[in-house]
Amino acid sequence: MSDGTPYAAALDGRSATAFDPVLQPVVHAAALRGERIVSISRIVFCSLVLLRFLSLEQVHTPAPYVLNLSALGVAIGYSAWLLWRIHSNRANYRMLAVSVVIDATGCFASLLQTVLWPGGDHYKGLLTTPDMGALLVIVYCAGFRVWPQLAVLGAALNFLSYVALVATEMTLHGHRLSYAMPEVMMFLFVLGSVIVLSVSTARRTLALVAAGASATVQVDRARRKLAELVREHHDARSVISAAALSSDMMVRALRSDASELRPEDAVRLHAERLREDLDAARKQLAELGEKAYLDLTTLGEIERVDTSRVLREAVESLKLRFPELSIRTELGSAADLLVVGGAASIQRILYNLISNAREGNGKIGASQVTVRALKDGNSVRLFVEDDGPGFGDGALENGTVRPATTKPTGMGLGLLMTSELLRVSGGSLSTDNLPGGGARLCLTLPAASAAS
Repeated sequence: MSDGTPYAAALDGRSATAFDPVLQPVVHAAALRGERIVSISRIVFCSLVLLRFLSLEQVHTPAPYVLNLSALGVAIGYSAWLLWRIHSNRANYRMLAVSVVIDATGCFASLLQTVLWPGGDHYKGLLTTPDMGALLVIVYCAGFRVWPQLAVLGAALNFLSYVALVATEMTLHGHRLSYAMPEVMMFLFVLGSVIVLSVSTARRTLALVAAGASATVQVDRARRKLAELVREHHDARSVISAAALSSDMMVRALRSDASELRPEDAVRLHAERLREDLDAARKQLAELGEKAYLDLTTLGEIERVDTSRVLREAVESLKLRFPELSIRTELGSAADLLVVGGAASIQRILYNLISNAREGNGKIGASQVTVRALKDGNSVRLFVEDDGPGFGDGALENGTVRPATTKPTGMGLGLLMTSELLRVSGGSLSTDNLPGGGARLCLTLPAASAAS
């Protein structure tokens, strides 16, 4: 159902803000629910109008019958067909747009029939009849489709319809009309108010649907992550059980003389296995903790961070943790930034990156790290540069991050976690090597001033 669907909405004043693809079906389903209400109402309304038309005395010419019956028949037929398409899950955005056009043209044709063949001297003009109320109803109904673009389309068509009807009536029957320009302008004012209400209703409904869909997606994602963490917890327990078995075998080897190996050889063998099992358990538990922290953090809100203060505090703490490492800062007048998890996320990101720089490739590490911050338009860019061995050829793929490591005890999650935290905050991470040697990481995050 994606063909012809402009999945974009001006929720924050930007006319081309694309939806997350995961949210598209949810928002489209809401639009179809609104269209279902409109189509059912249109069938009932047009049927009643048709009965009223047939019950009134008409002029003795087939033209009004052809015009009115055609317009109302098309509206009823299309409504029934569209309800069937919605029921079979085969309706798309173009069909909703056509529905808005049929609303406007059907209403125009029905009112035009009254203007062209008023039928009797008692007729004093459209603005003196309740029929013009249909135009207001049609305008407001366009907002039920959720998409503001459709509400604007309906507003434009019905505005043109009103202008054309009034101009035609004044030209043909100006001498018998009981209204003049003040009444025309007053109805135009009412029509404009209904247009604003219709578009506002569509925008507000779309914002609520998108927010609800986003919350649902977050809950589903959290549920899947929790299931994954439970599975990994089970795997870690299995590794720990294997380590316990290895230690038990070691004890038995020390107590038994029946082994084919000498006791010290058997103990050495089981000790190696125990060390491997414990190392694997350490890695799995560390990875489990990091993933749990990341999942909890990404479900949080985006918070404002005092860049200079938080970076200084984080660097001072890291200097105490890694006294052998020289850490310099070049913060200047960095703007406040926005990040999911706030100051705690920035501190954890810096710890990961500086810890990685210190460890290097497991053989050679950095001795000096520089943390720089600068404002770049609507973003804040944080640079972490070191004098270590830099990234290997396989670790750099167009500046993207891969879950890999060159350290014997590394898991390759540090950069991946950092990249994910930046992504959910609306930022990005790029990596490269400095010309003179060493690694450079650039963290881009939204500036708080851009959102205020």
